[in-house]
Amino acid sequence: MGFFAAILAGLFLFIGGCADEDDDDDNDTASATDDDDDDADDDMTTPADARSCVTELALDESDRRFSLIAEDCGAFFTGATGHLVIDNNGAERSLTWRSYPEFSADSDGETTTWTFSGHAVAPDLAVRFEHDAAHGALRVFTTMHAPTDRDDDTFVLSWQPLATHNVGGRFTLAGLAGEGRWLHNGYDSWAYTAVERLTPEIKSPPRNIFGVAQPGALNGDFLSDRRGLSWWNGALRVASGDVGFVAGALSGKVWKTYLNARVVGRGDELELDLVQGTPKDPLILAPGQSVEMDPVYVRFTRDPVIALEDYAEAIAAVVPPLTWDGDPQTGWATWYEFFADVTEKNVRDHIAALTEQGYAEAGYRGLQLDDGYQREWGDWHVNEKFPSGLDQLATDIDAAGLIPGIWIAPFLVDTDLPTFNDNPDWFLKDASGEFVLYSDAINGPKGVLDVTHPEAADFLRGVIRARVDDGFRYLKLDFLYAGAYEAVRHDPRVTALQAYNQALDLMREEAGDGVYLLASGQPMLPTVGHFHAARTSIDIVYTFYRKTLLRGSANIARYNAARAWMQPLYDLDPDNLCVRPKMTVGQAWTTTVSNALVAGNVFLGDDLTKLAPERAALLTDPATLAMLDLRGPMRPLDLFDHPVDKVIWAALLDVLLRASDTAQVWYRDGVLAIVNFDKAPISRFVEVARLGLPEGSAVRLTGLDHEETREFTGKILLSAEPEQALLYRVEPLEK
Repeated sequence: MGFFAAILAGLFLFIGGCADEDDDDDNDTASATDDDDDDADDDMTTPADARSCVTELALDESDRRFSLIAEDCGAFFTGATGHLVIDNNGAERSLTWRSYPEFSADSDGETTTWTFSGHAVAPDLAVRFEHDAAHGALRVFTTMHAPTDRDDDTFVLSWQPLATHNVGGRFTLAGLAGEGRWLHNGYDSWAYTAVERLTPEIKSPPRNIFGVAQPGALNGDFLSDRRGLSWWNGALRVASGDVGFVAGALSGKVWKTYLNARVVGRGDELELDLVQGTPKDPLILAPGQSVEMDPVYVRFTRDPVIALEDYAEAIAAVVPPLTWDGDPQTGWATWYEFFADVTEKNVRDHIAALTEQGYAEAGYRGLQLDDGYQREWGDWHVNEKFPSGLDQLATDIDAAGLIPGIWIAPFLVDTDLPTFNDNPDWFLKDASGEFVLYSDAINGPKGVLDVTHPEAADFLRGVIRARVDDGFRYLKLDFLYAGAYEAVRHDPRVTALQAYNQALDLMREEAGDGVYLLASGQPMLPTVGHFHAARTSIDIVYTFYRKTLLRGSANIARYNAARAWMQPLYDLDPDNLCVRPKMTVGQAWTTTVSNALVAGNVFLGDDLTKLAPERAALLTDPATLAMLDLRGPMRPLDLFDHPVDKVIWAALLDVLLRASDTAQVWYRDGVLAIVNFDKAPISRFVEVARLGLPEGSAVRLTGLDHEETREFTGKILLSAEPEQALLYRVEPLEK
């Protein structure tokens, strides 16, 4: 199960009706939406050494500022400093590194550490710079320490280790010329994610009295999203394609990190805010306490698509991913066909379908029961629609040679349950003592478990343990971002992310090593290291509509292309693959390619007992199965060539506004694809250097899903008809 933003049901139906008229069949002659990127001679070029922007780190100890300079790339991050906001007995104060009376610097030849101390009320800081000059990357590690001679706690409200705005720093990129292409990553798996166009006309973000950009689209508040915002990390490329950067946090253990980018005028200057800490979530340091903050990363690059993959490896070096000894999970799930109406018969029918119709033999061995089996959210006992019980059902799934899986929303409890009403101390509250509830337009209000309360933690352990004891070896844990709400907890000294990490550790421990864990509705970065797989997009089908639309698939593809670089951190879950009508069979194949090429978790979502043979054949086509065997990250080569010009607050608005611009040329593990969701033909040139081959190399392309063989030297030409996807195996040739 997934989530849809809180929008009135009437608006849902209005949009659904518009989408119905727009994507009904092959006779739709609506014009293509990509009005600036469909030219047949589009050329995705990049220097042969796509990663290199050699940089110099200049440390100004007298002014306590630093600069990262890439002369050859024309990229300059100069005069940067740290910016701290603290609460001093109810009075907020703003400080920079110059505010500290005592300063020292120490270098071991590879790293440099600046130490700031002696301030009357602010914490001491140890800031370590690690610079990779050859790759243009800078990592900054910060430790905050409250001196032991303090009488009171130290309250830190926000921290900017890479501050430029309002503190005298400057960020310039040669060729920016008033337009950037910004990778806007959503807070959670469902939040708007796209490459968007940044221009000077986009207004400055809301700021507090100290000039710190304020967050938006936090905790499911999608309507507060805005241009230039990005959660956890961001990347930008100038419109001309010559230079860009990647920046973000390297972990999500202490505070939420968000970025805001803004183009200044028609020149080459950019404002960049990287902020750690959100309102109502102070970091409280007791006298003598030290906290290692989430480290941050910034890198100049000629190719942000490739540099994002290196950024993922940098994250993995700080937070080791949770690995799975085996292939990513593939199978079938109940939600998108049966929704909450699912019955035991539906599941047993699909045990037979998977094992008797060739799906299990093709690799689809998971069978995941989704929302609808439980009595209520928070009462995870089976309801009357499952007379055999969950343990017997899991046993029978396993006996058929399949993998039993089940969905849980572990943090949420319906407010009419005794669990909620008899145990008010188990649930999140705000400063006034009111419950911090989860609620949306589809699901009613629900309490959110506070796992810092020992009894609430025991309840959560019991929820996970019960399903594992039933025999389920695949757990889809959903609506996870509720566990990271800003709130007053039983332990008032932990931040929202410290509590979230504590909860994920608890569930991981209780599940044990033999259970595959999929996160959904999760904050993206803080989930690393806790789950084997993570959802990367919004839903493909909605309960009130129950049909697939090609524009919805394009929307999914845009999310997945923008997050493909995350593959080293967890298996990617691109939502269930549905090939039912309203899509034509051709459109369904394009959807299949865009889903399976991302790979990771591929779960089917149609009723396999009723699926038309020509559609069922897509799921077991040799080309589909070959895509499921690919390894390594999928690389959307033209990711930054298709900027969106508006924030899309809700998934179906994407359909209504026809704004689902996504990458069209995808490469993964020796397979090159052109994926065209538009209603006009496209052609694209790709230099072989973008595939990791020497510049000027000769290659042979062999159709993986069609009979075609072509040879190219140096540059590849790909073409696709409207709403078509084509796959090619790439083979280097001897010159």
